[in-house]
Amino acid sequence: MTLDWNAEGDFDEVVDSLENLVWKRVCVGDERWIQAWRFSESSGEAPSGREGIRVDDAVWQLPFEEGESSPAPGDTTL
Repeated sequence: MTLDWNAEGDFDEVVDSLENLVWKRVCVGDERWIQAWRFSESSGEAPSGREGIRVDDAVWQLPFEEGESSPAPGDTTL
């Protein structure tokens, strides 16, 4: 049996853990509400020499239209 599934076009239909975020795009200069999927998240102690500081990191699957610029360093989500 062959699946008729398009990873790019059907993503929103199969992922049920979308979160509402505000995506601030530094290079484009805009801010908008999006629904994104948190792919992975990690948390832990900061590298040595930074006592009392924790590091949190998340990887997001962000939606953007064809022809739109990709997410870039400096973009943030709230």
